Amino acid sequence: MAKKFKSVQDMVKSLSEDKEFDQQFDEQVNKRRLSRFLFVLRNQKGMTQKQMAQKLGCTQSRISKIEHAEDMDLTVKDLLDYGRVLDMNINFNFAPRNLKIVDLIRFHLHAIHQLIKRLVKLSGDDDQMGLGVLKAMRNTTDTFADNLLSNLKDLIAAQAKSNKFKKEMFTVSEISGDFEEQDQKELAHK
Repeated sequence: MAKKFKSVQDMVKSLSEDKEFDQQFDEQVNKRRLSRFLFVLRNQKGMTQKQMAQKLGCTQSRISKIEHAEDMDLTVKDLLDYGRVLDMNINFNFAPRNLKIVDLIRFHLHAIHQLIKRLVKLSGDDDQMGLGVLKAMRNTTDTFADNLLSNLKDLIAAQAKSNKFKKEMFTVSEISGDFEEQDQKELAHK
């Protein structure tokens, strides 16, 4: 049975014996991440290049050029046009290159906090809407917590196998126990 690859990039790395070629190939792929993303978004919406061109008022070859361009050659107008036609918002984010993943998580948690505050403000004195927001947030946080615990279990298992960070080791029950203890405290205050 032939070996299956996740991507062309994986195939090239696996089959090529020329490290310099591998590096150049990776560089070329990385130079086109955004343009390939535009290609994927268009396809997810079930649109052909011709349909996209008609909606943008340009030629199909222009769409092809955008979707095969190096990212540096794309314009903000190209991105905004795609967003408009695909009915999507565009969010730009500038962050330091050496930003730690933990800090990135904090950034996203802060953004989530701000969005929740907006939802609460939108519900105002409307009890029905407030209840809907509460239910939606409960479902969202439950799913988030479940995923977080699952990932922590995987991390702990991996660390236990490698015997790394023994001083920092804790069990999943200790983690979930902390959540349960916090929930109990919150219920006691209500």
